[in-house]
Amino acid sequence: MQQISQKVVDAMRLQVEERGGEIQLNLTGNSFQIQADTVHLSNVLFNLLDNSLKYAKEAPQIKLNLEDQAKSVCITVSDNGIGIPEAYQKKVFDRFFRVPTAGDRHDVKGYGLGLSYVADIVKQHGGQVKLWSNETAGSTFQITLPKAHE
Repeated sequence: MQQISQKVVDAMRLQVEERGGEIQLNLTGNSFQIQADTVHLSNVLFNLLDNSLKYAKEAPQIKLNLEDQAKSVCITVSDNGIGIPEAYQKKVFDRFFRVPTAGDRHDVKGYGLGLSYVADIVKQHGGQVKLWSNETAGSTFQITLPKAHE
């Protein structure tokens, strides 16, 4: 998981820095081995980091954290973006759902498929995804995936 995360962060770094922001990869622990489809898991991380970039108010501050837990790997993506109103937080993982904006006008292009894809892939890998968000302090997505049998 560490190698996948590093590749995704490296691929996103230039876009983040062009907007005057910073992206970090932080590791807690030593064992981040999971059994997963690397293409789909890379896409999950790209999706979350891309959303953090797209919905940043100004200079994006994005953190990708990996935490070695007893039987799982915890992956957390945090940002300083516009946040998601509490009324919509349970719906963001639904297919085609987009948080409504004034006049139903969306400044960011998309079809409302990214987070449903994230949730589907995480579920197919035996994991869970959670969201914490505040309209003034950004969002945090937490994915917990079971470790590979060693």
